[in-house]
Amino acid sequence: MNTEHLRKRNNVWFVRVVIPPHLRQHMGKRELIRTTKTHDLAVANRRKHQMLADIQAMIAQADMARTMPKESSEYVLAAAREARASVLAGTAMADAELGLDATIENHLELLRKQNGEDDEGNPKIGAAHENVIRLAHKELAGQTLGLLSVQVKAYLNELRHAERPLRNQTIREKERAFSEFQAWLVHDVEVDTITRAMAGQYRTEKLVTKQVSAQTTKGTLSHFSALWTWLMDERGLVESNPWARMGGKKESKRGKEKSRRPWTDAELLALMKVIPKDDALFPLAAIAAYTGARREEICLLRKADVDGNVFKIREGKSHAAVREVPIHSAIRPIVARLVKTSTDDYLIPGLLTGGMDEKRGHLLGKRFGYFIRHNGFPDTKLKFHTFRNTVSQRFEAAGVPLPVAKQIIGHERDDLTYGTYSDGIGTKELTKTMAKLTYGALDEYMQGAAGKVKVETRSHRRPTRRKVVA
Repeated sequence: MNTEHLRKRNNVWFVRVVIPPHLRQHMGKRELIRTTKTHDLAVANRRKHQMLADIQAMIAQADMARTMPKESSEYVLAAAREARASVLAGTAMADAELGLDATIENHLELLRKQNGEDDEGNPKIGAAHENVIRLAHKELAGQTLGLLSVQVKAYLNELRHAERPLRNQTIREKERAFSEFQAWLVHDVEVDTITRAMAGQYRTEKLVTKQVSAQTTKGTLSHFSALWTWLMDERGLVESNPWARMGGKKESKRGKEKSRRPWTDAELLALMKVIPKDDALFPLAAIAAYTGARREEICLLRKADVDGNVFKIREGKSHAAVREVPIHSAIRPIVARLVKTSTDDYLIPGLLTGGMDEKRGHLLGKRFGYFIRHNGFPDTKLKFHTFRNTVSQRFEAAGVPLPVAKQIIGHERDDLTYGTYSDGIGTKELTKTMAKLTYGALDEYMQGAAGKVKVETRSHRRPTRRKVVA
């Protein structure tokens, strides 16, 4: 079990964080320790994430307080957190209150000199400064502060350490969405002050008006909705979800040209002829054209996943992606050749990983795009993903029932009857369906090319460029 940042004392687990050396004198200690109030390590690990987020926020605020202008609103909140820490360390509450009040008075006096006075002789301050002063008193009193910045960090931290963590790419998308929202707010706020009206205003000003697709806008809003659901169900910091059922901008139903199109038989034949037989692109394209599988699904196939005349796809982007796909007769010799000649456990050997999630297909996918553009396929509507469009189109032309086509390609069968009560048809029937997929002359060409297929071309990482120092 993970004991990172945990220390056991008298059979109780404590969270321990070492303060950076440059802040120790400023904070008056070398480390911060908080009790999890449990002797159960599993419970302590669940509780530590929020505690770590709070401690890191305190350290960050202390670091800011060393250099931030004393007229800034963040300076007051940092002072309140330090005052609260001193109370927990044994300082009398009255003394801490006097110290915080003195800090606030100095803060207001600086603002008076900077901004002047109102008609009643009070320093002119904005709503943000008023909010921070209110938060400072709550912080000193030990009341729970549901600051957006702190809760976002805790939420993302939980996602990273979940039993089944999200992909790094997904977490990065969430981080970007929350960061843009925080920048729009200008100042940190408590999550329970975010109203539906504010959410709607943000949607209109920063999402709907952007030149992005409705799907992207909807995805961004779903990140906010998921965060607020967590704040409501797991933290109890909000009573409702202002982002629920908000949705994205609606796209016009007027017809428009599609961004992708299927490959033609002639294009596929020309493509497979121009790809070298010793290049990993050849089996990648061949399997994609005759299965409709996703790039990463193919690149993750191991030799052990070839079970007779069936591919066993063991993981994917959804539950439906985990499936068995019959191996088309046109590529069976190629698959057998790959199993025999592969130099590692994977069906397509020697691939470099790349991207935020270190995917085996990331760099190969980029190279596929570069390759087709420089070898006679300039049409930008042709991409690797259009192999799935191509297989879908051929199945539809052959009269394959939609639930069967979805089962082979790995789409959710969301029909009430097929998707809920049926696990799908068996391998024997799927194999008969797969036989209906044909690309004319390409089918024979693939079988004849099998003897030449042996992945030997290797990718190499580019050397790191070194800066020349004058």
